[in-house]
Amino acid sequence: TAVLPAGYAPLDRSSATITVAAKGCAEVDWSIRHDTHIRGTVTDASGNPAPNVPIGLLSPDHPLGFRIVSLQRSGTDGRYDFAMADPGDYWVALNHDGPNKNVPYVPVYYPSGSSRSSAQLIHLGPSDTKDNINLVLPPPLTPVSVHLHVIHPDGSPVVRASVSAADPAGIRMMYATTDANGDADITVYAGRQYSLTASN
Repeated sequence: TAVLPAGYAPLDRSSATITVAAKGCAEVDWSIRHDTHIRGTVTDASGNPAPNVPIGLLSPDHPLGFRIVSLQRSGTDGRYDFAMADPGDYWVALNHDGPNKNVPYVPVYYPSGSSRSSAQLIHLGPSDTKDNINLVLPPPLTPVSVHLHVIHPDGSPVVRASVSAADPAGIRMMYATTDANGDADITVYAGRQYSLTASN
């Protein structure tokens, strides 16, 4: 039986049966984890559970602003549980990388902001459980197709140019490639601002 220090729990088992041969020895390996949880529920604006919504556990200790520690989706009851996280400070965010055709929602950082600057850091100590870190799914965004025409300085079309639309509030970019006439259509979402880039 494994007797663990405070703040740790066995990952798969707490005891094992072994056989030791005469004049032999046996080895038992144990997988352990920090006994921690950050958990809550995702609901829609009416309070109904929102299943299959992407949720990220993010750490601020990264030169680029954050590090993804764990990703999961809410269950059929809207619940999620980030277990086994190391002690430290975290953000919890819904759809942190921005809207896309499968998940057309703005990011939501706990408790209710749409950017990391408004997010609340959650401090997790050894063996801590943080409950009721709840998130509310915003209304879905409306997709809008934007037509782009890319030309050289002389007015001729740029064929097979790579065009992208970046959402400043997320990290996701939408891409398209121009055709023989220098034309491309790219899908963005109504009510949001984007920076458009073309390169060949």
